[in-house]
Amino acid sequence: MPINYLNHIEFIDHLIHIKGTGTPKEFATRLSVSERTLYNYLSVMKKFGAPIAYCKSKRSYYYKFEGRFILQFSESEGDRPQS
Repeated sequence: MPINYLNHIEFIDHLIHIKGTGTPKEFATRLSVSERTLYNYLSVMKKFGAPIAYCKSKRSYYYKFEGRFILQFSESEGDRPQS
């Protein structure tokens, strides 16, 4: 998966978090992708549990409840080799 893909996911999360996405067309333009590609990103995020919805009156995507979409590795303490 190209790093650009992950950067897009992080930027999408940021814009959704601040409710600053605009319409799907505006959102896709901000990402420099097609609307179809934007919908693919949103679909992947939803598959991983992101509660994304769109408000027609506010013309923005939003999360149905507070939270962030985090892409990171988290090491478990129990899995560390003993020194």
